[in-house]
Amino acid sequence: MQDFIAAFPEQWRQVVGVLLAPIAWIPRTHDVLLDFFLQSPSVWVATAKFLLLLFPAALGVAAIWCTQLSIYTLPFRSARLQFASALLLTACASAPPPQAEPEPLTPEVQSLTDRYGPLIEEAARARLAAEAAGDIPRDLEISTRAVEEDPPTLLCTVELHAPALPRGQRDYVVYCHCAPDDLDTCATQIVSGAKMLATTR
Repeated sequence: MQDFIAAFPEQWRQVVGVLLAPIAWIPRTHDVLLDFFLQSPSVWVATAKFLLLLFPAALGVAAIWCTQLSIYTLPFRSARLQFASALLLTACASAPPPQAEPEPLTPEVQSLTDRYGPLIEEAARARLAAEAAGDIPRDLEISTRAVEEDPPTLLCTVELHAPALPRGQRDYVVYCHCAPDDLDTCATQIVSGAKMLATTR
């Protein structure tokens, strides 16, 4: 699309860019879909993709083109306001729902998290360093979200994030419990969660 715009005289490129804005992003969607269908770890996965997803994806691409190209017909429609309203309603209906904000931690939980969180993460990293490289996702990030007290143990919520894994398989939440003087138990449970995350590849 950029090559097409560059073919115009320089004084017209900005105008052409504005006119093509509704459809300029669609070719990039084509590239993403092509990569999805052409890059598969095995023949069986590729076959499943083509059999189950090719026609829905093609239908989606056709719908996108038809919807975006219909914008250019607005000046020539008699009921353009109703048509524009229908387009906006369709866009709003297809938008993902807003994510709820996480509830703030109580002062007591925040205090326990600040106190034990770094210690639990340090113990977990020490245990992860002793594991075989293939058993743990590369560049694994550990974040302690909350530590609560349930005498005589601590209840910990730890989030694991592996940026090297495919999207949708990068995050894993571990709920662990251990005594305040035995954080290695929580570390062991975090390592088990990291191994579970690695098996989703």
